[in-house]
Amino acid sequence: MTTAGPSTASNACAFCRKRKRSCDRLFPKCSTCTSEHGSSGPPLLRSTRQTPSFPTVYFLDHQVFRYGDVQIPKVNFTILPFIIENIGDPQTVARLYLERVHWWMPIISKKRLHDHVINPLASPGAETPLLLLAMKILMWKPSEQLHSADSKTPVYIAVKHACMEAATAGVLTLQLLQTQILLAIYELGHAIYPAAYLSVGQCARYGLALGVDKSIEMGMLARMCQAAYLLGRVHRYNMNLPNDEPDHQAEKWQLDRTLRSLLNLTYVEGQIRRMAVCAQTGICYSALIALYDPGSSRADPEHARFAMDLLKPVADSMSWDSEIFLSGTLVSVEDASPLLLYWAYQAATIYSRLLGRYGSEALQPLGRMKDKLQIMSHRWRAGGTYPI
Repeated sequence: MTTAGPSTASNACAFCRKRKRSCDRLFPKCSTCTSEHGSSGPPLLRSTRQTPSFPTVYFLDHQVFRYGDVQIPKVNFTILPFIIENIGDPQTVARLYLERVHWWMPIISKKRLHDHVINPLASPGAETPLLLLAMKILMWKPSEQLHSADSKTPVYIAVKHACMEAATAGVLTLQLLQTQILLAIYELGHAIYPAAYLSVGQCARYGLALGVDKSIEMGMLARMCQAAYLLGRVHRYNMNLPNDEPDHQAEKWQLDRTLRSLLNLTYVEGQIRRMAVCAQTGICYSALIALYDPGSSRADPEHARFAMDLLKPVADSMSWDSEIFLSGTLVSVEDASPLLLYWAYQAATIYSRLLGRYGSEALQPLGRMKDKLQIMSHRWRAGGTYPI
């Protein structure tokens, strides 16, 4: 399945049809629209009726909003047809997404997806086409592109613009948050920077505004949330100056034990489900590296020996996971999460620093990590951009 191809729509845009003008059908904005409206072109969303303004008190004084019986108005809008036509068959998009992505990023309810998309009797809401397009975009692979492997596809750019327009119009919904998260993962996986860096922060703020931090139902997402929480604890530990050295060290070893316990639990669950080489594993490994070697800031021999003695077993575990990955027995490149890329690079840098001390013992796993990144670059372009 591919979302790329010639960057033209099959029909003339609504702006040109309404004015009976010639349209070159460039996607997402034709030349006429660009010249008339500037680089942004005409709006990609169209309001179906007049909607009251978003209540600013929601952000200015949330207590007043909560106790003042103020309601967030529902924004009714439609997406222009030339965007929707890029979805193709919604049922095929949903099925492939559940097969390839959902198992490592379970942020979309299967039941809701079935009720609103797969069910032929469903009447999807206005945000559903944007979510479907984001799901399709996330399955884009550079190795399948015949014309261009540029990950900044016209469809990706159009959905980014549409999300911005929806948020500006006052849309504050779970589906729009899910759409933005999938776009952020796509940007991370294909090294679209600085957009990826900014999108992660935008998703966090949008999620806080929506209140998902207080009402989220974990389910399959529980392990990843636990790993992300522990990574945050590690970063907080590294930022806090110790007032009491014994307590500071005790917290460090407690974090170490908790992270390793979560890794062991993941491996046990991996015997039943495809979870041994997944996102939460990579997050746990990144947390352990950050715990023992934050920023690689110290260069004194004593700390180097101490850090390497602790980091080498961690990197060896990573290498073992990568060997499973490369064998294809648990997961294929088709299903791989882009969150696996960074800790593979981290392990490669560890082995590079260990070459002088361990020689060939570190050289073989270093080559394995490089192979892993190279193979994954066929699915995620970021795999070929790391400086190793």
